[in-house]
Amino acid sequence: MNIDDIVEEFRVANYTHFDEFYNSTKKNVFFSLAAIIKDRDVIDDLMQDTYVKFLENINKYKSTSINAYLSTMAHNIAINYYTRNINNDKENTTFLIKRAICYLAKGYYTLALKDALRTIEIDNTFNKGYYIASLCYLEMYDIEMAEKYSQNKNKRLKALIEKNKKELYQKTKKYKSYPLYVKFLRELYKYNAFFPKLEIHFYTDDYRGVLAKSN
Repeated sequence: MNIDDIVEEFRVANYTHFDEFYNSTKKNVFFSLAAIIKDRDVIDDLMQDTYVKFLENINKYKSTSINAYLSTMAHNIAINYYTRNINNDKENTTFLIKRAICYLAKGYYTLALKDALRTIEIDNTFNKGYYIASLCYLEMYDIEMAEKYSQNKNKRLKALIEKNKKELYQKTKKYKSYPLYVKFLRELYKYNAFFPKLEIHFYTDDYRGVLAKSN
């Protein structure tokens, strides 16, 4: 049965084809969570929460990509999960960096950076904190800070920074004032810190593979 038709059944509380819906979408939801969470029990719990929330809020769903919609919902649930844990243990670098990865995957770069820098403040030898901070700065066009936090320890990340240097130059060479243009982009991200749902994305596809290796 077509996924859209199954969703329409859900809207009238008909769950006859839920198993078919679940089997068609569970792989995508699983890997969305597995990219940031390694505990299988936690993944299973959050997957269940994702589908429960989806059904409870079925009338909010519009005809978009169901997989993208469920992935976004799963990431939001994961953020809430880590936030609850952080509230109980504010200096747990594992929870902080995992939430940072969730934010980074959603394009909330300033929020991700805040968590990453907090892990470094707690433990200045925490390599993942530097790694995620470098990716955040890279997304925010701050190449200098991206290089600083990369510590030149990861070859793939270093190559990504070099690639983005060239791409940024190509995108901005038509401007007579390159520094002024970059300053504008950085100022833009200050607003993104207060309005994270703007979800400004740069180089998203490029860092997916790098992000996966950070776990």
